Amino acid sequence: MTLGKRMVVQEAVDQKDGILIRLWEELRHNPAVIIANIALSVPGFLMARFSGQSNQAWTLRQELGVHATRLIIRRPATKVRAISSLSGHRAYWTCGEPLEKIEVNKGAEGSWEGWWIGKPIDPLSGLTILYAHGGGFVMGDALMHARPLSHIIRTLKTQYGIETRILSVEYPLSPEAKYPAALDTMERAYKWLVDVNEAKRVVLGWDATTATSAEALACPDYIGPSHGREYAQHYLGVDPATASSLVTNPFVFPIYGDFTRAGLAKMPMLIVGGGSEIMRYDLEEFAAKMRDEGVRVQLELEPHMVHVYCMLGDFLGEDISRKGLAHIIDFLGRHY
Repeated sequence: MTLGKRMVVQEAVDQKDGILIRLWEELRHNPAVIIANIALSVPGFLMARFSGQSNQAWTLRQELGVHATRLIIRRPATKVRAISSLSGHRAYWTCGEPLEKIEVNKGAEGSWEGWWIGKPIDPLSGLTILYAHGGGFVMGDALMHARPLSHIIRTLKTQYGIETRILSVEYPLSPEAKYPAALDTMERAYKWLVDVNEAKRVVLGWDATTATSAEALACPDYIGPSHGREYAQHYLGVDPATASSLVTNPFVFPIYGDFTRAGLAKMPMLIVGGGSEIMRYDLEEFAAKMRDEGVRVQLELEPHMVHVYCMLGDFLGEDISRKGLAHIIDFLGRHY
């Protein structure tokens, strides 16, 4: 193992230990709350499952996965970071693709960092995906979905012969860093890819963040409207319901964007979501608006599935996760 690789591995171990310490502190200081949440969720799950009140289209594993995820994120968003970050540290050892941490302009104004997922490619002929992880801008990390992202890399190579590398950006989280800090970081990462890395074929990929539709109340997702409001308030620094200028800002809510003016008609877009997710109606409205403005958009809603189901193979099962990933792989294979 080279010195550089040993340093990266040691840094990952140190970060992992730090996450585990924070998780232990959370358990140590709030054991009654966590134990009570688990104890209360089990009878509720069993009653819903066997009384016919749950989503009968879900397998037992999928319903358990939804309940487990709901249990994790029912607490305030900033208190879930230690738990949600564990997935990223687990992925470091299990994703199956080389990982390389990068730090640009470290210590200087405008610095940012992220992770390369996959082997180095020819920036002129290979496909580079610039990826922003989910978590409502308040939790998660750049490696939280490294396993499904690695599956995309491998399958594009075997099925389409496309060499792919993904740059997952470690953008600053809210409420410590409010809008537009995360957006500015993603813009700097894109400019670095194009100007410094000289990537010619760049695809933007991201997980959704918050929901704005009142109709989402009826969806049996693991996140609810209260989470969307909480995340949005952390991200914006104000209650979005009282900040009319932000609510109509297309950089906050893209539904208000002018896609003809942005020149997106030449760029195909794919949206993958769940038929039972909180953002379903937002996704449908967003896709319809883009079609009206000439954008070639493909909307894939998997019946009965929840938010970002294609990234939740550990909870919902790899079969349903890869069904969603197949839409992404096919889209990239056809268009790029």
